[in-house]
Amino acid sequence: MNRTLRIILTCALGAALCACTATAAENLTGEAEGYGGPLKVAVTVEDGKITQVRVTEHKETEGVGTKAIDTLPDAIVQANSTQVDV
Repeated sequence: MNRTLRIILTCALGAALCACTATAAENLTGEAEGYGGPLKVAVTVEDGKITQVRVTEHKETEGVGTKAIDTLPDAIVQANSTQVDV
């Protein structure tokens, strides 16, 4: 299940980041279908660098699906990429 959620979150973030080529701060959003339903993310990009990733809405099971939600956003910011291994 965590692998599925990682893939879904990565897809949502990828959709949010696709349009990001500007150098000014940009707030982007993305959405993908999670295991428990829609999963929405907000991404802030400044000068081409991911500075914040937040899951703004989800219906994942606490303690199961939320494990990935709790760790992936920080890992993505640190790597400045959705290509993370957690």
